[in-house]
Amino acid sequence: MMWIIVRTEARRELAVSIQIAKKGYAVWVPVQKIRQRPTAARTHMDRSNTFQIKDRPVCPSLFFAAVPVDEIDRILGLRGLNKVEQTSEGTWALVPELQVQQFRDAIDRENAAALAIAQSASRKNRAKWRSLQDALKEMVDGAKQVME
Repeated sequence: MMWIIVRTEARRELAVSIQIAKKGYAVWVPVQKIRQRPTAARTHMDRSNTFQIKDRPVCPSLFFAAVPVDEIDRILGLRGLNKVEQTSEGTWALVPELQVQQFRDAIDRENAAALAIAQSASRKNRAKWRSLQDALKEMVDGAKQVME
């Protein structure tokens, strides 16, 4: 199975991925689990130890979908979807299942470790996430370059 790279409007990854999933396709939005105080706790003097776990996209406005090449036209008109990545020749940029699974496993390991430790992102953890983000961006660029 091959995955396509979907670009969305700002902060619309989840909404577009839900629309694609409702059409029966597998989707993967790479997210980082972060701990943060609720908005009220941040703005008031109350510094209680109530934290929420939030999902923050690793690569904003980007996610992956397992849509067959001949059915990409079914998703192109979705609200919030900017484009599906293409190579310089105009063919769809495809990412192999194995490569997506490797990144999914790496991100899941980092999220599990972060939740187990239950700590806010230190400089070291932020650096790890930056390297994962850079690797995902390289994979996207590589998928666009494959056909060249």
